[in-house]
Amino acid sequence: MELDWNQCVICQQDKPEPLKCPMQGPTNSCVKIDVYSSFLANLKEFRDLDALPTSICFGDNVSAADHLAHRASWHKSCHLKYNNSKLTKARKRKAKHMDNPEQRPPSKRQAIEVDCCVFCMEGHEEGDLHQVSTFDADSNIRTMITVLQETELLGRIDGGDLIAKETKYHLKCLTSLRNRYRSHIRKLNQDEEKAHADEENMNISRVFVELVSYIEKTVGSGTSLFKLSDIHSLYMNRLKDFGISKGFNKTRLKERLLEHFPEADEQFDGRNTIITFNKAVQSILREAMKKRDFSEDAITLAKAATIIRTDIFNHSSFKFTGSFPPHCQENSLPSSLKLLTSLIFNGPNLKDQDQCESQECLTVGQAIVYNTKKRGSASCTAKTRHSPDHEPPLPIYIGLNLHQVTRSKKLIQQLHHMGICISYDRVLEVEDEIATAVSEQFEKDGVVAPTCLRRGLFTVGALDNLDHNPSSTTAENAFHGTGISLFQFPTRADPGESRAATTSPSRTKQHNLPNSYTVVPAVALKTSSVDVPVLPTNTTSMQSLPTCLEEDVSVHATNMQLLQTCIEEPLQTCLEEVLQTSLEETLHCLRKMYLFSQLL
Repeated sequence: MELDWNQCVICQQDKPEPLKCPMQGPTNSCVKIDVYSSFLANLKEFRDLDALPTSICFGDNVSAADHLAHRASWHKSCHLKYNNSKLTKARKRKAKHMDNPEQRPPSKRQAIEVDCCVFCMEGHEEGDLHQVSTFDADSNIRTMITVLQETELLGRIDGGDLIAKETKYHLKCLTSLRNRYRSHIRKLNQDEEKAHADEENMNISRVFVELVSYIEKTVGSGTSLFKLSDIHSLYMNRLKDFGISKGFNKTRLKERLLEHFPEADEQFDGRNTIITFNKAVQSILREAMKKRDFSEDAITLAKAATIIRTDIFNHSSFKFTGSFPPHCQENSLPSSLKLLTSLIFNGPNLKDQDQCESQECLTVGQAIVYNTKKRGSASCTAKTRHSPDHEPPLPIYIGLNLHQVTRSKKLIQQLHHMGICISYDRVLEVEDEIATAVSEQFEKDGVVAPTCLRRGLFTVGALDNLDHNPSSTTAENAFHGTGISLFQFPTRADPGESRAATTSPSRTKQHNLPNSYTVVPAVALKTSSVDVPVLPTNTTSMQSLPTCLEEDVSVHATNMQLLQTCIEEPLQTCLEEVLQTSLEETLHCLRKMYLFSQLL
C-alpha cells in the first residue's frame, strides 16, 4: 500500500477526528523535526518488540526529514498509541514473556463490574442503574453489539448470559446503543436500496438494447412490419427473467423505439399498432451493419471500459467469512460487467439470451474483477498484486479446492500467476482463519465437536483404531490413531437446532489451542525399579510341594484303571457274540473288535 501524505500517516483512514500536524504549532523547525524523530524512534522500538499497536504502511526507509518535507499529520488517538507510556508497557510485557515463555497471554475478556454500567463502566453517579432481567433484552443487546462490531463491548458480555452476571446499565447508554444500531441499519438499507435500484436500471437498459438489436437484425433480413403488442410481450418477458415485475407502458416503449429509429413509421389498422420500416431504411441498416469505423469503435470500447472499471471499484466486494452463501457469484459482480459478458457470449439479440446468467459469464466476470487493478505497471512481466479486500468467490474456491485435493504449492502458484486463483500464501491464510474460528468455537463450547452437529438430537459415537503397517520397527513407516464417528438422527418432527455458522475472525487475530491438544507427555518404563503387584490369594509353601505331587500321581493311576475297564468289557462282549452270529454279523463284530484294539 502506497503512503498517502494527505491522510493520517499511521492509520491511512478517513475519520471524523481532525488531523494534527506538528508544523502548525508556534515552535521552530528544530523542535518540529524532533517530534517526528521521537515518533519514528518509538515506532522502530515497537517493531523490534514485535508489538505494533496498529499496522504501518511505511518502513524504516522513511525518515523524519521526509515527514517534515511532506508536512505529515496524524490523528491524536492514533499518535497516542505510540507515546512513551505505551512503549514502557510494551517493554514490560516483553520482559515478562521472556522470563516466563510458557505462560499464556492474558485473556482479552473483561469481567463485568456488578455495580457499574456495562457500556460506560460508570456507577450510580451517572444515573440510575437498571439490571438485565429478560432473555429478550440479553439477545437484543448482543445482536446490536455484534452488528456494530464494538470489540470492547463484545469482550465484556462474552462468557455467559447477562442475567446470570447481574449486568446493569444506564438507560441513556442503552438508548445511545440503540440509536447507533438503528443508524447503522438505516445506512445499510439505504446502500442496499441504492445498489438494487442501480442494478434494476441497468437491467432495464440492457433489455432495451437487446430489443433494438433484435429489431435491427430482423429488419436487415427483410422484415419491415412489427406489431407493437408482440414487441411489448418480448420486452416484458425479458424483464421477468431479471426479476423485474413492474409494468412498462406500451406507449412509452413505442416512443422510445421511434426516438431510436427516426426513419420508422407508426400505423394503426383499427386494431393493432404497427411499426413499419420502408425499403430505404432497410438498405441503410444493412449498410450500417456492414460499415465499420475503427476510430469510433475504439472510442466506444474505451468508454465501455471506463464505465465497467468505475462500477468494479465502486461495487461492494465479496467478503469471505468461512462459507460461500447462495448467489454469492452473482452478487460479487456489477451489473454492467454481467451485461458486457452476456452480450459477448450470447450476442445482443433479445431471443438469444439466457433466462439467468450462465456460469461461463460469471466465471469470466470474476476473473476480470480479480485481475483488475487501479494502476498499470510499466513492465509487462510484472506480477499483478491482488488485494484480499477485492476477491470474488471463484478464485478463493479454486485455491482452497486445489490445495485440498493436490496439496501442490507449484500448481497453485502457476494458476495464481495466470490470474485464475489466489496465491498459496493466501490459501494458507484463509485456512488459518477457518481453523482459528473452529478453535474458538471449540473453546466456547468447552468440547471438541464438529461445527455441523445440531443441538437437541440423539447422538451416537463410534470409535475404532487406525493402524497402518503395525509390524514396522520405526515410527516413520507406521501409523496408529483413533477414528471417532458421530451420528445424529434428525426427524421431521424433531430436526434439531442448527448451530450458528462459524465466521472467520479478522486477519490480525490469532488463536492457539491449549498445550494439552498438541503436547503429549513421554511415557517410559523405569527398568531399575519395577513395582510388581502382590497377588491377593494365598500361595503354597515349598514344604508341602512333595505331598501335592504324590496326590497328583495317585489320581492319575486311578483314572487309567477306570479307562482300561471301560474298554476291556466291551471287547469281551464282542468275542462272545462272534460264536453266536452269522458270517455278516461276524464281520461287523470284527470291525468293532479292530476299533477297540486300536483304542488299546
